[in-house]
Amino acid sequence: MRFEQRMYAQMLFYRKLYELEENAFESFFHSVMQSATSDYTPIRAYGNIGDRGADAMALCSGKLYACFGPRVPNVERLRKKFTTDLESALTQRPGQFSTFVFVHNDRIGLHPDLSPTLRSAQKAHPGLTFETLDPVGLWRIFRKLDLEDVEDILGCEIPVSEAVYGIGVDDLKPLLDHVNEHRRRDNETGPPPMPSQEKLEFSNLDEDNQEALIGGMKHSPLVRQYYDGRVFPLEEANTAQGFRDEYLDIKSEISDPDLIIERLKWYVIGNRLANERQLRAMWIVLAYFFERCHIFDNPPPGWTASQQERQPVR
Repeated sequence: MRFEQRMYAQMLFYRKLYELEENAFESFFHSVMQSATSDYTPIRAYGNIGDRGADAMALCSGKLYACFGPRVPNVERLRKKFTTDLESALTQRPGQFSTFVFVHNDRIGLHPDLSPTLRSAQKAHPGLTFETLDPVGLWRIFRKLDLEDVEDILGCEIPVSEAVYGIGVDDLKPLLDHVNEHRRRDNETGPPPMPSQEKLEFSNLDEDNQEALIGGMKHSPLVRQYYDGRVFPLEEANTAQGFRDEYLDIKSEISDPDLIIERLKWYVIGNRLANERQLRAMWIVLAYFFERCHIFDNPPPGWTASQQERQPVR
């Protein structure tokens, strides 16, 4: 998919996914995984024997999948579901899998109270690997599908022409609102906490983009403040991984760093004409993830600015 198509597909993917629950969520998951990998095999419940502790298996990789898509998140029900499915799989499918994958539909991430359950399971079964798969992880699989499969699963055509859209990623809107609301000159923390001057030079961005990132760094503690106040500890990690995935995708298509930063701007706020407040908030968010090296990379050891020559725009 082209960038514009991927952004449009992402919006439809999350909108569709969050409307699904219980069996509908499981069916959607099966559709994605069957398109993504040839060895994925859904398993249906049969009579009084059920599904023998597995909603699906990936035969070559030795993975067993257990899906859970409740209408309303409930940690006790979540813990019971995980424990029951694991015990059932161990009892009814001994030696048939090496990895137990717990799939859920909580967009923010697995409830933190389940982590002790996961640790206990790993300690009790050192020969097994335990993984969780949430909507963000499922999107990373979905985004790599062929356009034909994407359209088939979503049930609609993905426009080929360049689309005009507003907010880039729905999950970033609350963060942008927070930054806009709290951005004040008295929030500046003095010299920006840059990862290194060398990284800015190594990025090979033009002076305007470097200056905009430095300006954003003066307020990037607001992003840290936002995530510190969130209930779900995995939210920042999921957002950071989304930035990294998008950066690597863009980098594989485009070599010019200023065009890369332009596409990342679209990722944050869309390609519709933005107002000044949106642009300021966007640069603050980009600066935060630039500092933490989720977008662009630090120079290798021994690199000096004298080695860098500005490449012509392509």
